[in-house]
Amino acid sequence: MKVGDTFAFSNGGRTGKATVGLIGEAAETELVCFYVFEAEAFGSEKAKAAGFSGVINHVPIQSEYAALGLGDRLSEGDALPESFSNGHEQWKTNLRAGNAGWFQKSLPEAIDQIFSSMIVDGSTS
Repeated sequence: MKVGDTFAFSNGGRTGKATVGLIGEAAETELVCFYVFEAEAFGSEKAKAAGFSGVINHVPIQSEYAALGLGDRLSEGDALPESFSNGHEQWKTNLRAGNAGWFQKSLPEAIDQIFSSMIVDGSTS
């Protein structure tokens, strides 16, 4: 696994794609940060109604969990959109402030957790 590799992933019939955006360390923990796309099936109806397009700009996963739940490598050397870098910088700022962390689970499980805790229109989605 290296930066620019794009993988398919699935969970319970829901599918998506993820590109490795960064492999690095935070708080002495090795992380893999993903850019997720084509993952509309993971969003709740409330999230979709609020505009979820299947893209999550930055999902940090502890490295030992990073390969779990990933399927085939679809391509290598893929460029990342600027939104990944913006998301990563926002995450770093929040991490330093004690308001962010990373996931210790597979990417599909992390996405499910994101949606289970997302607030849309004043209620969890």
